[in-house]
Amino acid sequence: MKFLNMKLISVSFFLILFSTGCINVNKNFKNIRDNVLSNFDETFKTELEFALGPSTMHFASAFVKLDKENGDKDLGLMLRQVNRIQIGIYKKADNSSFEKYRSSSLKDLLENDNWIRIVINKEADSVSEVFVKEDDAKLKQMLVVNAETDQMIIVELSGDLDELIAIAIANNGFNIVKKE
Repeated sequence: MKFLNMKLISVSFFLILFSTGCINVNKNFKNIRDNVLSNFDETFKTELEFALGPSTMHFASAFVKLDKENGDKDLGLMLRQVNRIQIGIYKKADNSSFEKYRSSSLKDLLENDNWIRIVINKEADSVSEVFVKEDDAKLKQMLVVNAETDQMIIVELSGDLDELIAIAIANNGFNIVKKE
């Protein structure tokens, strides 16, 4: 009987995780990933790809220990503003340049879905792009694509990002990145 209860609890836990969007990245993220990867002549291997959904973000904010020494006064409050994080890390097969990267392809795909590119930085050994998406004049999503000589990282952040930025600035001013 005890084994059956443990099995039922385990199955329920995994069903909850998968049904709330935890662990698996969604279809839109996969489309963005496929578009970005198709803009390179090189082959990439997926190292890590996962998502943290609303329930995971809520639990993370509940367990945050406030570290007053380092000035992270409202880290838990900031985490509660984030509904979803999707992360993909991809290993590049060889170390070639980014001269053939077609940044317009990703921009065109995302503009059709109301994303706005706010940053692009293309160098011989790296490419970085940042896109944002608004809803009712509020910042709701941010997408960061960073490709370097040996790997590419794609991060999508969703939630009340206006409030997240406001909390960060209220607590740290414009010195959000700590100097060491």
